[in-house]
Amino acid sequence: MSCDAKTSLTFTTPNKPGSLVKVLEIFSKNKVNVVKIQSRPRAHNEFNDSIWAETFYADVCVNEASAVMQSILSELEQVTGEVKLLGCYLQEQ
Repeated sequence: MSCDAKTSLTFTTPNKPGSLVKVLEIFSKNKVNVVKIQSRPRAHNEFNDSIWAETFYADVCVNEASAVMQSILSELEQVTGEVKLLGCYLQEQ
């Protein structure tokens, strides 16, 4: 599968079973390949009531400016606590 552009993003999920699955299903349903995913612990604060909460970092094969990615971001906002775009990297031709 060709990957003309990669978009890097972070998102948080509730500390509940199946939370990450809901996020991955959004990418799957939109036929976007997740090529990298990592998790990092989040600091405990007033917005985060769980000491086991995680932030996920992902690289996906889609241009951040595309209609597909904009639709994905809209859906992610419904199932995540926070979504941040870190950047988009275009493959040189």
